[in-house]
Amino acid sequence: MCEKYNGHSNYQTWVTELWMDNDQNSQLFWLDMAKQYDNVADLSRYLKFYYEEENPVKETSGVFADLMQYQLDAINWDEIASSYLKMIAEGY
Repeated sequence: MCEKYNGHSNYQTWVTELWMDNDQNSQLFWLDMAKQYDNVADLSRYLKFYYEEENPVKETSGVFADLMQYQLDAINWDEIASSYLKMIAEGY
């Protein structure tokens, strides 16, 4: 069960976007990356792919790999993509 968290659809989405925006270099990286996409669906797919590839336990199995994948699956990538495309539209 996922509950809304700090204006996001769930904790997993909030904490992921928080870390993406955690420092100026990270935020600028993601804004530059988002500028390559003109719609939420394509950017969302890229974000999901990126984080799944960076998953430190993706090559393993067991409880920690299962828990990590569960958390990644709970992230609302469309919400994050929409947020970044909105920032770009507003001139960031």
